[in-house]
Amino acid sequence: HFDTHGSVILPPSYLQGRPSDITMEIREDLVQLKQESPEMFLDEIQEWVAVAHEVAISRPQLHQILEDCAVSYKRLHRAAIERDKALYDQTIYRHYGRSVSEEHATIPANFVRGDRYSLVAALGVEGYAAARVVSGSVDSDEFFDFIVSEVMPTMNPFPGDRSVIIMDNCAIHKLEALHEVVEGMGI
Repeated sequence: HFDTHGSVILPPSYLQGRPSDITMEIREDLVQLKQESPEMFLDEIQEWVAVAHEVAISRPQLHQILEDCAVSYKRLHRAAIERDKALYDQTIYRHYGRSVSEEHATIPANFVRGDRYSLVAALGVEGYAAARVVSGSVDSDEFFDFIVSEVMPTMNPFPGDRSVIIMDNCAIHKLEALHEVVEGMGI
């Protein structure tokens, strides 16, 4: 070692571990695949590599290779987001994908939004005291109307049966007028 390197201590080796089975061709195919299908998960890519290139690769190794190829994990960017941001959080499609750095991960998705309904219910020891189905979301005015028109008629003054209403700390439960009406009835 002294004759070859001028020291009895070997210089550090920059190549560690065994050579990779992943060729440059496979890496280029991975980048192309992620540009075409950014919504694919690592296990799906792992299967694709096994079928297309007949190479077994672990998920951590695949993740590292994608990072080395400047393919990052990011939110999918769709043209629909620019038109209507409210639709983005309500889609059934994946929200994340991988793409080459400095490029958006895109996936074409036809969004079909159906009708939404909310259920408001008053539950007692004997079962449901009242229930209402509301189209869309329940706001504080809708909740106030539900309590006054459907729940209060089934209640009794304290300390009788059905004389206590318990609500959690949901924002629509904190309406001051609702508390005044309920307490004004002796409940």
